[in-house]
Amino acid sequence: MLELHRASFVEWQPAAVVAVKATSSFHGGKCVALARENGDMEMYDAHSWRLIGRVPGKDGDSITRLEWLQPLRVDGAVDEERDDDGAADEEEDEGGNESFTSDGPPARLVSVALDGTVTEWNLNALKPHSTCESHGGSIWDCASEPMEAVKPGQAQRLAIACDDGCVRLVISIAKSAVGGGVRHKETLPKVGGKVLSVCWNKDGKRIACGTSEGRIHVFDVESKREVECVLIGNQPPKHANREKHRNPNGLKKKRNRGSDLTRNNDPTCVWKMLYLPDDTLVTADSDGKVTFYDSRFYTVLKQFPSHDADVVALSAAPNGKIVFASGVDHKIVAFENLDDINRNEKGFNEWVQTSMKRPHTHDVKCLEMVKNSKVPGGVLLSAGVDAQLLAHRADAFGKKHPVRVVSVPRKTPIAVTFTAMDTFKESSLTTTPVGTPSNGSASPIEQTVKFTSPDPPLAMCEHGRYV
Repeated sequence: MLELHRASFVEWQPAAVVAVKATSSFHGGKCVALARENGDMEMYDAHSWRLIGRVPGKDGDSITRLEWLQPLRVDGAVDEERDDDGAADEEEDEGGNESFTSDGPPARLVSVALDGTVTEWNLNALKPHSTCESHGGSIWDCASEPMEAVKPGQAQRLAIACDDGCVRLVISIAKSAVGGGVRHKETLPKVGGKVLSVCWNKDGKRIACGTSEGRIHVFDVESKREVECVLIGNQPPKHANREKHRNPNGLKKKRNRGSDLTRNNDPTCVWKMLYLPDDTLVTADSDGKVTFYDSRFYTVLKQFPSHDADVVALSAAPNGKIVFASGVDHKIVAFENLDDINRNEKGFNEWVQTSMKRPHTHDVKCLEMVKNSKVPGGVLLSAGVDAQLLAHRADAFGKKHPVRVVSVPRKTPIAVTFTAMDTFKESSLTTTPVGTPSNGSASPIEQTVKFTSPDPPLAMCEHGRYV
């Protein structure tokens, strides 16, 4: 007799990666946070590249950027995150397992979203620690103040690029203090269009932001005055209604580089900006160009039409001598400074395009540089719509193939079954009815039973017969 085997499959669509950010002051070492389009967030150890934490998202989440922010410790204030989970962490440490807390003050993970919310996360409890509104609509980008620029006794500031044309500064304070959590610090003057990108210079004295109207605005943080305004690409007509301008939510289609007639006249959007250690400003725009600007007069040093579509991601090597750019055409391009090679005078700042790769199958949305003691030149992380996280060796980008760190999103660690499983924590006790007494009374006898937790965790099929 022939047995019939029937199997059904569900079409599974992996969630794209929208943001990647690394830090060196978390979990006692380096940590990489990753955000996906469905709101999920994952934390990886930058040394072993293993998953150390995951925060499931919810419907409607629209995270645009991730940052690590150092909270301000107020005199007499206790870190609520440690206080809530300290006992649990101590138990885990005694058992040999690792905990998220460290001896030094840990950085907090902060996410910004298109719904205009700034969320600070408690990674021990896997839930939001505090939230605040932008008061300026959608948040397109954010950048934290360099730690070497933070003065003693002051909070590290987070600059957020808002839809209403303002750059706002947000700080984090210990939750047990009065007014703790993330809150607004100050607001910089409003500019025309939507602010799509923002970055700090090395000493934290200047903030540069790019808009949807093809302008770069540079502000002095202390005086909150605009010191420079640079026009790039196409500008919106003065007589036109701003509401009819290009919507930054939609990226340009790929253009034919051989013909200028295929290019539209929409205003140029500055999608990403980056300050190098020598204060050279690098911008990536919707015309597929990567531009290097002088730090003193903000004149163009070099411009590369290196991409066939919008460039939305930038990253630089730790020494600032190599810059990487990528975007909608899923092409990662490397630019290198030749001053050391050509023995140029200090400040000559000569850049050249050196290599190009297409390791991803779809749009690349984020690039991030991770410092690693084993790789002096740093490790470049790239991720995007294909849901993969790839690691490249920055100092040998054109010679070495990338390593796939994450190929698919992690599955939610929950299994549903109709039968009970004895897989509880050993220290927990439960009371279970075990039957009726011998005298025939209807009241059941209660007995305390101890269960042990499995290692590794178990999952049971729906009918409860197979583990």
